This record gives sequence, C-alpha cells and structure tokens, in this order.
Amino acid sequence: SDVIGFLRSEMKIKPEDIGKIVLAYPSILSCCVATQMRPVFQWLSKIGIPTEKMSRILKLHPKIMGYSLESNLKPTVQYLWEEVGINREQIGRVICSYPHLLGLSVDLNLRPMMQYLLLEA
Repeated sequence: SDVIGFLRSEMKIKPEDIGKIVLAYPSILSCCVATQMRPVFQWLSKIGIPTEKMSRILKLHPKIMGYSLESNLKPTVQYLWEEVGINREQIGRVICSYPHLLGLSVDLNLRPMMQYLLLEA
C-alpha cells in the first residue's frame, strides 16, 4: 500500500515497527499520503523532529499521522511556544519525549492543566 511504502521509504520506519504502528492504529492505512501523512511528516521535521525519531513517536502515538495540521498540531505547538514558553530549539525534543501532547486539546486539556499546575506550585 501507499501508506506502508511512505512509512518505509520516506519516514525510514523499519518493517517490524510498521507492524506495531498498524496494530495500534489500523486507521493509518486509510490515511492519504499526499494530503495528510506527508504534510504532517514534513511539518514534524520542520519543527525539529529528526527522521530517525519518527518511528519512536509513531510507536508511542500513531494517531499523530491522522491529526489535522491546522486544527490540532499547529495550535498545540503554538500554545507550547507562546504560552508555556518552550522555545523552538526544545520543541522537537519535547514532542519526541511526549508525543501524546499533540493529541491534547489546548482549551480542554493543556491550558486547564497548566493553570492547575501553576496554582498548585
């Protein structure tokens, strides 16, 4: 399939890891490479995530490849940059360590959690 070929050739994910990713998120096989997966991959690279870390991110949180760039990914990273204060050099490392952050809603999860943590500190 196009998705498997993309994961293997462009994202450099090993075949055994592709199997784990597909088992964890079977819907990845219905994602469009041209309009969904490639733009997400290119954007993740642009914000500082090296290709060799993509496999780890997808094994931990494969749904990232199905998230909307404009509705989910970009607003979350913008929030982390502008309101949390994670700088552009650090954001790639943060996402590599905690890829599930990209699946959280800014308004429903991240902002309330940060407000709570700041109040408790």
